Parts: sequence; structure tokens; C-alpha cells
Amino acid sequence: VGATSIVNPTTPVCGNSNQPIDVVIFNYSPTTINFALNNVTVNVSITGASIQTFNSPVISSGSLASGASMVVNVTPSCNLSAIGVHTFNATTVNFSDVNATNNAMAPTDVVVTAQPTPANAGSDQSFCVPTGNLSGNTPIVGVGTWTLISGSGVPSSPNSPTSAITGLGTGPNTFRWTISNPPCPDSFDDVIITGEAPPTIVLTSAPGTNAQTVCVNNAITPVTYTIGGSATGAFASGLPGGVNGVFSAGTFTISGTPALAGTYNYTVTTTGGLCAPVVQPGSITVNPDATITLTSAVGTDNQTICINN
Repeated sequence: VGATSIVNPTTPVCGNSNQPIDVVIFNYSPTTINFALNNVTVNVSITGASIQTFNSPVISSGSLASGASMVVNVTPSCNLSAIGVHTFNATTVNFSDVNATNNAMAPTDVVVTAQPTPANAGSDQSFCVPTGNLSGNTPIVGVGTWTLISGSGVPSSPNSPTSAITGLGTGPNTFRWTISNPPCPDSFDDVIITGEAPPTIVLTSAPGTNAQTVCVNNAITPVTYTIGGSATGAFASGLPGGVNGVFSAGTFTISGTPALAGTYNYTVTTTGGLCAPVVQPGSITVNPDATITLTSAVGTDNQTICINN
């Protein structure tokens, strides 16, 4: 009976401290071996990246037919945490063996690889759609890859920890940073990238109310705008005295009574959110009251004459 191969671990294997070792033995004898009468000891040692020997299991029960093989568990827990090439040697000892040349298997190299760097996808972030950025950790061991789990968005450089995002959707979008170093299990971490919609301003009062003409000391027709997207407010600049802008519940209203004649080109600007503000222009022209001025000689506006003169 001789050892022929290592079936566990196979190469490559992920570094760990609880690796079982299983060896295949083969009965070269022309007859069945009775282990109760003819015990077989299996010896295994490791050289290379680690140097280890084990308590040799003794097979003392059962039998093995001629030309048959069986798997023997040498140990349920071997420390294979050292990274590199481990050379396994296995041989059998049988007191009635008449041909010891086939007792030992050929040395077998098993490559032990490192666990991948623990993945860290970074903190949750918010960006103005449709672009954003990711901020994962740089792998020391393994290769990192970004994938979209939910929502929308495309990592432009999926293997870069700090990849940009294109096509980012509005609302929460979940991306996963996976670091792989086969045959070890992947390490992964998720991050939520929230996309904010750009702000919007839409005139909701009658067309032309954002470019109206009134007389001084006369109330303007109220001008209303709906403020949308990620904007949370708005303000106006350039309004005439006596006219003000007020934001309430998503609506910005300009109203009042101008006190001074002139042409006022105003702007309404959104506030709040991450996106660049939107600016909407408008104008209010304030005409002065009509006047009459006497330009002839004094008293011509109050004179007396004879008939036919």
C-alpha cells in the first residue's frame, strides 16, 4: 500500500489556519489487505513556506481490495496561513510491505494565496445628476471592481477605487466595491450614492407677467414661479422698491406696488441642494404718472378778451 496523491488541499488554496489534509492510498498488492491484521500508517510532512509534521494516522480497521484506493484524513486542521509554496510529502508504513518503493507519492506543491484586502466602499455621498464619484479603498492584495447593485449609474473605470460615475440616477443608487484574489472568497462593501435632480424654475402666472409695464404707485400683476428639482428656496434681486419676492411651499411669488419709475431687470435664483443654481430673468417697467406743464406766458392759462378779438 502506498500514498499516491494529495486530494485536499488542492492548489491554489486560500491561506487559512484550519485546512484539512486528505491523502489517497492505493493497494498495489494482488490481494485484499485487512487493516485489522495489517495496520497501515500514513505519514505526511510539509516543507517550503512552512515546515510541519503531523500525528500519523494508523488505519487499523476495514479492508482495501487489490487495485483499489481510499482517502485518508491525516488531520482536520492544518495551519496553511503562510503565503507561498508548500511542498507536501506523504508515505505509508506497512510491516508486511514487500515493495517499499511505491510507498511514497511524488512531492506535491500547493500554492497558498493571501486573503484579499477587506473592501471599504467609502461613506455614502450625494451628487448632482448625472455624474458622481466613488471612493473605495486601494487593494493591497487582489483586484477591486465596482458594480451597480440598484438604481442607475455606470462606473467609468470599474477597477479604480475612485472611479467617476456617469448616468447617475436621481435618488439612492447602490454600488458595490468587490476585492477579489482567487481562490479566496471575495471581500465586498456597498455604498449609497444619492443623485440630486438639478433645480428648476417654471413661470406659472400668465405669459408676459414676467415682462410687464405698470404706472408708478400701481400694483403689479403678481408673478409666480414653481421651484422644483433639488431646490429648496429662491430669492429675487433687482426688483423696484415696494415690490418683493416670497417663497412658500414650492412657489416663488413677486408682488407689490413700485414706488419709483424706471426699468427694472430682475432675476430669480434658486437656493438649496448640491446642484448649481438656476437663474430666471424678468423685467418690470414702471412709468411715471402723466404731467401737464404750462409752457406759454404766465397768465395765458387765465385770460380775458373781447369778442372777435
